[in-house]
Amino acid sequence: MILLYRWAEPTAASWNNLRNASAGGGATLRLRDTPLAGYVGGARSWSIHAGVIDIARLPNTSLTSVQSATITDLKDGTLYEPPRRPAPAGGAATAQVMDPSAAGTEPIAATFHATQGVYNAGAIEGVPPDLQMLYTVQWQFKLSGDVEFRTRSKDELSAPSMTIYNLVSRRTGRPEQRIVCDQGARMTHLGIQVTANSMRFNPKDRTVECLTGVRGVYKDGTVQAERVYWSLNDEVLRCPDAATGHFKETPFIAQGVVVDVKRNVLSARHIHAEIDVSNGALNRRGAP
Repeated sequence: MILLYRWAEPTAASWNNLRNASAGGGATLRLRDTPLAGYVGGARSWSIHAGVIDIARLPNTSLTSVQSATITDLKDGTLYEPPRRPAPAGGAATAQVMDPSAAGTEPIAATFHATQGVYNAGAIEGVPPDLQMLYTVQWQFKLSGDVEFRTRSKDELSAPSMTIYNLVSRRTGRPEQRIVCDQGARMTHLGIQVTANSMRFNPKDRTVECLTGVRGVYKDGTVQAERVYWSLNDEVLRCPDAATGHFKETPFIAQGVVVDVKRNVLSARHIHAEIDVSNGALNRRGAP
C-alpha cells in the first residue's frame, strides 16, 4: 500500500512551495505552514496544520505518488471516528492539502499536537506483532516530542512519543483505532491518573492497557502493579497479578485487585492489609 497525495484547491503559498520543490527534481516535497488531511474510503480520518511537511516521493513516479510524510511543528491535530460500516476492500489511504476553512461531517474523536510526526500509509513502520496478526494497518501516525492527546470525553493522554494506528479487523472487516505509547505515558480521567512504561488506548471502547511500572492515583488511594486494565466508562482499575497500594489510608498487598473508583470499593482474591483500629473506625461484632 502506498500513500497517495492529491491536491484539493491548495492555497497560493502551498502551490508556490510545491512548484519550487518540484523544480529541483528531488525526491522530497517541502511545504510550509500547510493544512493536511488523511482520508480512507472517502471519509476523513485525520487533519493537521503543520509548520513544515516533507513528503517523500516514490522513485520514478509523479508528484502525486508519495510513500510517507514527515511533519515538524504539528499543531491543531484532529482524529476522527472511523466509519461504522466495514472498510471498503482494497481502499487505499490518501492524503491531501486542504482548505483551512473546510468543515467535515465526521465526528471528532480526539485532538492532538506534537513537536514532530511521521505519517505512513500501510505497515511501512514496525507494527506490534499482536496488532499485525489481528488487524490490517491502513495508516499509522508516529508522534514525538511533548505529545498531548485529548479525547472528546476529556480523557487526556500525554507521552514523549505515541503512535496512532488506523486498523481493519481481519475478523469483522470493521475499522478501529489504537493509540500506543511504548516510552512511558500518563492518562488522566475524572481525577484518576495512571502512569506506566507502556500504554495502549482504545478510543472507541475507552479502555486502557497499562504495562510495567504502573502506578494509579485516585481520590481515596493508590495502586501499583505490573499490569493494570482500566475501563474509563466504568471507572474501574483491574490488576490481575500482585499489587500494592493504599485504600482510604490503609496499606495493602493483594492479588487480583479490582478498584471501583465510582463506587469507592476495593476487592481482591487475596489481600493483606494493615488496619488501624485504634480510632474505633472498625466495628467489631459484640462491641458496645
